[in-house]
Amino acid sequence: MSFEFANRIDNLQSKAEMVRSLESVLLVAIFHQDDFAISDFEWAFNLLETVTFEISEELKKLTETAFEYMRKDSEKNV
Repeated sequence: MSFEFANRIDNLQSKAEMVRSLESVLLVAIFHQDDFAISDFEWAFNLLETVTFEISEELKKLTETAFEYMRKDSEKNV
């Protein structure tokens, strides 16, 4: 597969790490409401939605691309 494909996977991994970090922040916001105002974390919920949507959409595209590469490769070998 191409360098572009590998770069897209690397970008997804970075986004996944951001989501994991964001999950930790949201955990604090939800379970430590006595220490922190939930309003301080409202942006985090919006960010979580945006990043998970982007990851989902890019994974769909990467899956389609991978299957297209495999189809083309199998046609060459026939």
